[in-house]
Amino acid sequence: MLNQTFIQELVERLLAGISPDLYLVAIQVAEGRKITILADADRGIEIHECSKLNRRLREALEPYPDINELYEIEVSSPGIGYPLMLPRQYRRHVGRRLRLDLLDGTTLEGKLLTTDDQTLQLETQVKTKGRKTEPQQHQVALAQVKEARVQVSFD
Repeated sequence: MLNQTFIQELVERLLAGISPDLYLVAIQVAEGRKITILADADRGIEIHECSKLNRRLREALEPYPDINELYEIEVSSPGIGYPLMLPRQYRRHVGRRLRLDLLDGTTLEGKLLTTDDQTLQLETQVKTKGRKTEPQQHQVALAQVKEARVQVSFD
């Protein structure tokens, strides 16, 4: 049986050793005995950092054949389509468009203006008479966000 707490503590320690701004986003364990480690950085994680974490993790797990030999381990960044999960991830996306699905069933889409560890401020465009729109600001508690995704724009 895989001890996820052990893996999490090991990954967090290894990330801190690579760079102080790297952090663990999630550990996903799939049925096919695959462990996916999602890591990020305040500036965005680079591929060489994912590779370095993967190498160091494999070395650290060598004494544990029940993990090292039975599980396929993949280290990755959460891609653009992956939902934001941690308050720290929102900071990097200030100025970008987000789609928020809230716990009350409402959806907001707009520009992320500011954020901290508890709230975010989103500017949406509200239609007025005719084709005109006006900006409207929403203060949203992160605890009320069911899912948040960065919206890709090709403007």
